[in-house]
Amino acid sequence: MEENEEKEFHINKKLMFKPSSCPNHPSVKMSHPKAIVVHYVGCAGQAPEDVCKYFSDKAHGKGKDAHHQSSAHFVVGIKGDIFQILPKDVQAIHAGGGKGLTSKALSFGHPNTCTFGIEMCHPTPDKFSDETIQSTVKLIVYLIRKLVLIIL
Repeated sequence: MEENEEKEFHINKKLMFKPSSCPNHPSVKMSHPKAIVVHYVGCAGQAPEDVCKYFSDKAHGKGKDAHHQSSAHFVVGIKGDIFQILPKDVQAIHAGGGKGLTSKALSFGHPNTCTFGIEMCHPTPDKFSDETIQSTVKLIVYLIRKLVLIIL
């Protein structure tokens, strides 16, 4: 990545929680990151702050379905803002059992052990905003170039 490209890329907010302080989230270091898994949030129209709070509440055993573990490293909002909610060296719980991943992806082991999770917010159930897509692409390019990753 050229120097001016890296200056242009920025994470809007870091609303990180420390997994070690969360009873419902393991504080497990990620092995060498190998890939990126991109998801979309379950409810259209959610603000990225609400998605971050949802993951934080679940990690602390609060709220609806508090017993289910889930998280991501990044959340990209409808307006393109990027939030980081987990340190990049900690496993996120985002890839389930790997259902739907390619055999190459599964050859790395469980996807949570070696992948970054990105959640994309969307205004309606069947559409992403241009800003969300552009910021997600920039984040992916940044991670690939910075950490030498592949896309699954």
